[in-house]
Parts: sequence; structure tokens; C-alpha cells
Amino acid sequence: MDRSPENRDVENVIKLINGDIRCLSLNKDKSISIKEGFLSINCVERPKKAISHWQHKAENINILTEAKKTFIIYILNSKEYSELVKKDIGIKKNAISMDNINRNCVFFRNRRSGDVFSPLDRGITKKIKKLFNEMKIPLSLRDSTPMLAYKEKILWIYGIGVSDEFKVRLDTNSIALISER
Repeated sequence: MDRSPENRDVENVIKLINGDIRCLSLNKDKSISIKEGFLSINCVERPKKAISHWQHKAENINILTEAKKTFIIYILNSKEYSELVKKDIGIKKNAISMDNINRNCVFFRNRRSGDVFSPLDRGITKKIKKLFNEMKIPLSLRDSTPMLAYKEKILWIYGIGVSDEFKVRLDTNSIALISER
């Protein structure tokens, strides 16, 4: 402990001695417990914090996610999209081909264990965990980063862009353009 004990610390030690609790955390990596009448100081291996999963159907135009981000999804035809790209080539990273996608199965959600993603124009598929490491996305933001998913496939990740598998191609007819508001 790098601080002076407080009343609650003393109360917790009393609870430990009385057998009301089995273990007491001192800090992020140490705990104390009583085993066979002896006070033991233990190194704690903390389990990874479970991800609190969230998901929102992307049927509305405005979506407010748990990450406190609001997104607008514009559905465009190829002509409308071409006109926008002429003005701003950067929108390509937020444009998704919807030609082979059932819109009823599209969700904004956070990451799940085992999720993979194909970054635009890189010709590879990576686990999202490795991609986040590579891109140096802070641990504190990883579980709340919004993604657009179709069934189990990740179409788009906030701050990264569209999956290469779902990018707009020359023969794409229906395009979803994601914009943050």
C-alpha cells in the first residue's frame, strides 16, 4: 500500500479475521488472506476484466453507441457515391458495399473474442486484438470502440475504416456511408 490505511481498510481486515470475507486486496497485485490460522500475503493474478458486450441494430439513421458516439448511415447509389468521392476521396474508408448484405443483420457493436478484420487495401486478415496492438489503440478504448458487423463479420471499425472484403468496387450498386455526428 502506498497510502495510509483508512477506516474501511481496518473494517475489511476485521471482516477478514472474523471470516466474513475470504480475501482482501491490498493493491492491484497483492492480497491478504487467512489460511489455517495464519495471515498470508498473496500475489494476485487478476483475471482479465470481462468485456461488457453491447450491440445496436443499425436500422435507424442515427445510432448512439455506448462509446457516446453518434453515427449517421447514408444509403447511396453508385452515382451519388461517385459524386461524393470526387469532392472527398477520404470518404472511401467509411463506405461499405451493401450489395450482398441483408440490412436486417447489420449491427453496431463492440469487439468480441476471436473477431478478425481485413484492413482496407492491405491484403491481410488480422485478429482485432492484434490490429489494435499494432495501431497502438489504448487499452482503455478497445472494448468501447464501435464496429459495424454483419452477422459475425466486421464491416467497419471506428477510426480504422472499412474491411477490404466490403469495400466499394466499380460494380457496387448500394453503398452505406458512415458519418460521425
